[in-house]
Amino acid sequence: MPFSVRGTALAAVTAASIVLGAPPSLAQGQAIDDYRDVTEFLGAGDYPAAVEALAQRADQGEELAQLLLGELYLSGMGSPPNPQLAIAWFRRAAVAGNAHAMVRLGQVYQDMSYPLSGEPFGTWPTAAGWFVMAAAAGSPAGAAHAGLIFSSGTLSRETELISREAETALARRYFEQAAEAGNGRARWQLAMTHRDEPDFLDHMRQAAEGMDGIVAQHTLGLSDWVEEGVTPREQYRWALITQRNLELSGVHEVFGDSAEDIAVMIEDIAAGLDETDRGTAEAEAEAFTADWVDLYP
Repeated sequence: MPFSVRGTALAAVTAASIVLGAPPSLAQGQAIDDYRDVTEFLGAGDYPAAVEALAQRADQGEELAQLLLGELYLSGMGSPPNPQLAIAWFRRAAVAGNAHAMVRLGQVYQDMSYPLSGEPFGTWPTAAGWFVMAAAAGSPAGAAHAGLIFSSGTLSRETELISREAETALARRYFEQAAEAGNGRARWQLAMTHRDEPDFLDHMRQAAEGMDGIVAQHTLGLSDWVEEGVTPREQYRWALITQRNLELSGVHEVFGDSAEDIAVMIEDIAAGLDETDRGTAEAEAEAFTADWVDLYP
């Protein structure tokens, strides 16, 4: 997602939930209040002032400021992107034990492997290492990312560091760790391992609980290959839940379907339902998402 002033607030909330040990709903007010000067500088386009304000806090060891500086340098807000400076600030927070920073380092080394190393997968072993460290630090997101990078088969294919069998075992291990902590993407991955089993839909419905279950919600509501066993009314409900998730989370697309694509598909599903089923599904979807937090208020 491109960095923005609203993205700054989200990064503050997310990082604060890790640093302060509180869920985003509790940390949000404090994070925004403590960094209101930064968001005001960014809103006014005064990027040097925002960087200076963050650097003062970061030099004093504030992990949240270090994380936000990393995000600024990574996005190139007000200047060309500087992944090396972003890595340096993420690393300072990570060395202090911040699991969110470990995850961000893993993502940078995975997503920017070619510009960093000159090879498509040259920094993937480093990425995997940071994800594993984040998982060891208790991060569900770190465990989920570790599961994803091992499940890709890339490390065993591109290096001699690990066998494919070991990769598969590690992927399962980390997905299970993340799923036990409630990570929706990991629960979706595990549900997919039951795709040919009778309890597949039960696993997928469990994976669809919560905002981070958007890929499972999309699977139940908008994927052709799970229509059997999912009634049109349930399909409509999950499609509406997916749409609401896009609105609140700022995610641009799911499996290549944009918000506009999903809106069109929802209209098509609704056209096949009678008024009673539509109303029931809409009420269920509204109740399902009633407690979700808008990450971009």
